[in-house]
Amino acid sequence: MTTQPPGLSHQPIAAALVASRPRVWRRLLAYLRPYTWVMTVSMLAMALAGLAEPLLPAMLKVGLDRGFGPNADLALWQVPVAVIGLMLVRGLCVVAASTGIGWVESHVLADLRRDMYETLLHLPALRFDQSSSGPLISRFTHDASQVMSAGARSLSVLVRDSITVLGLLAWLFWLNWSLTLIILAMGPAIAFTMVTINRRLRRLSADHLRAMGELTQRVDESIAAQRVIKVDGGQAMERERFSAVTRRLRQVSRRFSVMAALGSPTNQVIASVAVSVVIVVAMEQSRQQASSVGSFVSFVTALLMLLSPLRNLSNLGGPIQTTLTACESVFDLIDEAREQDKGQETVCNMRGALRFEGISLSYPGAKVPALREICLSLREGEHVALVGPSGAGKTTLVNLIPRLYHPQRGKIYIDDIDINKISLSILRSQIAIVSQDVRLFDDSIAANVAYGAQRGASKEAIRQALAHAQLLDWVDAQPQGLESLIGENGARLSGGQRQRLAIARAILKNAPILILDEATSALDNESERAVQSALESLMKGRTTLTIAHRLSTVIHADRIVVMQAGRIVESGNHEALLACDGLYARLCQGGELM
Repeated sequence: MTTQPPGLSHQPIAAALVASRPRVWRRLLAYLRPYTWVMTVSMLAMALAGLAEPLLPAMLKVGLDRGFGPNADLALWQVPVAVIGLMLVRGLCVVAASTGIGWVESHVLADLRRDMYETLLHLPALRFDQSSSGPLISRFTHDASQVMSAGARSLSVLVRDSITVLGLLAWLFWLNWSLTLIILAMGPAIAFTMVTINRRLRRLSADHLRAMGELTQRVDESIAAQRVIKVDGGQAMERERFSAVTRRLRQVSRRFSVMAALGSPTNQVIASVAVSVVIVVAMEQSRQQASSVGSFVSFVTALLMLLSPLRNLSNLGGPIQTTLTACESVFDLIDEAREQDKGQETVCNMRGALRFEGISLSYPGAKVPALREICLSLREGEHVALVGPSGAGKTTLVNLIPRLYHPQRGKIYIDDIDINKISLSILRSQIAIVSQDVRLFDDSIAANVAYGAQRGASKEAIRQALAHAQLLDWVDAQPQGLESLIGENGARLSGGQRQRLAIARAILKNAPILILDEATSALDNESERAVQSALESLMKGRTTLTIAHRLSTVIHADRIVVMQAGRIVESGNHEALLACDGLYARLCQGGELM
């Protein structure tokens, strides 16, 4: 059996720590700080467990030197009682340390995910447009758990086995310092090996996290688009995509495993030379009566006992690099720039007059601007419809009002107040939006209507909102009424019911500014007429911007604004625009406004 040189695995561990970024470790320690006492007690218990290991060969020496031969002065019961007592104390310390570390791990993981989610809630809309949800979800599920699982395991091994190695080294030095120095001579070779391997492990760990993000994205897309996959026969295509992702993940995992496993055997081969020399010299000293039988057996036993802790310490490169890479991923998300909110104005009773002055906006990487020098004013309570071909910039323009996006040039005013000077929470409380992309939550009907700031609304107010949205009769027919669950994103509702539930949410909000982005697009003609009647009642006294492709939705608007290629090309009421025989007239010829 071969062993590794005692005391030298600390150099590879130190190299791994030095190679990492101190900022990341300081951030992680900051999350541990609230649980300092529990962590300290756990580490002390783990240190005691590690200290128990060197005591075993020491007991063995005493037992052999004083328990055998004619001069034996130890009682027969003393050695077994001492060994059993030592192992019992060690076991209790390990249990206490593992329990405490597990408790801290669960709390720190919850704290990390809390901070990640807090950042997620305040990321700019553009951030979600530029990346898929898969890598973000992977950071919550995989990366965060890797921080604590790999980190806690590494910390336990580092504390317990470091104490064990130091204790055994001290005992070996006390028994025979010359033999111990022979083993320590292998230090530089082992340190160089571990530094090289750890550098490679860090790159592979980053590749592994990226591959996990791609896997999560693929599964998430397949679940969200499962109906399209079934109807269009996309199983084979999705299977190929999934296989490609899993193949990359398997290749990275295999390379990581090989590289992580390479360290220990390499060091053992290097160590075998020193160990062979040590055993030969120790046997020769024993034959020359230079040491007692107890000292020789104790030295060899302590040397062999170093095998397990040294193997554990030399294998820490992989978990340490996994922890470091996962920490960087988690902290990068936590540190991402949030929505800017420098507004100080807290006007709560806005009238709703809107004014766009010279608004221009280009999305990152786009060759053509989405909006170009838009100038538009809406009087308080005016209903303005935005029409035009797809990609004209209609939705982009209305998304600027709640500051989901920010124009590169120009300003937007509400009641002659620059919206950048208004607090985000106040600004958005004055705006209700119903879009074609309806988003509902896996909760009750009541919770989806009285959502967010409206969650304290009375049941009567919720019922009135549902009645205006032509949905109350259907709700009352449900077994649990308002408390009926609707499934993920309203999976248990029809398209029209989902749309009307979103309309009921906007009705309950009762904001002075109303934005309708294809709000009736999912309704049949009969439902559209009923909801349109409710919307017309709701729009009275409110400034309303309507985006619609159906002519019937915009024909009665106070003003119709026609957009094309990010510009306003026509403006006026229905009759006036038809008389101009321009773009609006051409759009109306087919009965649809594109």
